[in-house]
Amino acid sequence: MADRGRYDSAMFWIAFGTAAAVIGLALMTIGVSRSGPGDNLLTSPWFGGGLGLLVVGALLLLWALWLFLVHRRAEAKTKATGGPQSGSQTASDNSEAGRPRLFPRTRKAHRHVGSAREEPRPQEVTPLGSIRHLEEVLGRCAA
Repeated sequence: MADRGRYDSAMFWIAFGTAAAVIGLALMTIGVSRSGPGDNLLTSPWFGGGLGLLVVGALLLLWALWLFLVHRRAEAKTKATGGPQSGSQTASDNSEAGRPRLFPRTRKAHRHVGSAREEPRPQEVTPLGSIRHLEEVLGRCAA
């Protein structure tokens, strides 16, 4: 990726923005539940604090969105201009890009475990085949 730092920063701030917004909403709910029918909600410290935290969370989420969009634009620009130097590999070219770096002996075991988790081949079972199997089992039980 062209600018991995911005992407990681966006993912970092999105977590804090979401947490702040949710906590802000919870505090606002406490403020609403403790206020009377004719009270002004903005005078409640619970509601005011929750509203402030909700605004902070929304700003953090907007900041994360901006960082992500800048990262995506930089990545698209890098791909359009021909990508990195010819000697380096991009994340899509490197088959082990998402895997953790392991010692050689562990890496072999890791590949073995990964190959065991490959997509299982679907067994072809036709409805007629399953009925025949059922008849065989019932025939053995009756005998």
